Amino acid sequence: MFSRIIALSKPFNFQEKNVMIAFDYTYWDFYGDTNSPWIRGWTGENGIKGKFYFLTASMVKSDFRLPLISIPSTVLDTTAGEIISIMNILKGYFKNIDLLLLDRWFYSKEIIMSLNSISNYLIFVRKDSGIKRELESMEMGEKKIKLHEFSMYRDGKRITAYIAFLKKIFDHKTEEYYDWAFATNLKEVNLDEIIGKYKIRWRIENM
Repeated sequence: MFSRIIALSKPFNFQEKNVMIAFDYTYWDFYGDTNSPWIRGWTGENGIKGKFYFLTASMVKSDFRLPLISIPSTVLDTTAGEIISIMNILKGYFKNIDLLLLDRWFYSKEIIMSLNSISNYLIFVRKDSGIKRELESMEMGEKKIKLHEFSMYRDGKRITAYIAFLKKIFDHKTEEYYDWAFATNLKEVNLDEIIGKYKIRWRIENM
């Protein structure tokens, strides 16, 4: 299937262009015995005993979204390992993977450590107590970026990422103000464009 998608995209010459890849988890409901590493347990509501999880990578542009590959995720797998497996495949087809876009559920030091060495990334950051404190100290409309060092990893490696903070930014679609935080390894970040770039990944789970 992946080879078929690549063949269909050849007329657009995507293999030679800078591309952005968005990652997201999708799932299928399961109603039977959940005693399997392929099935994640669920609440049992509406008879749903578990779910099959899949990690999906899609090529995204502002007006274009193309699912490329989806792999099953077991309870024995790590998200970082799954991303690396998919990236190893994608790098065989695309010469220039410009940026990876990931939502808040991918924000962890294990994933950041893995991505720091393989690709540029932009991750929407969960607003934990530390992120909230930083945002609360900022003025309305203020934007800044800081280098953040995570706690030492188990093998002693230092893990760093830039965290961009944006306080009470007006959204023209909803006409509301929102706080934002992103993790990235990009050394040069346009804080006026970072929200729009991240939003390119939105709704990929509904494709």
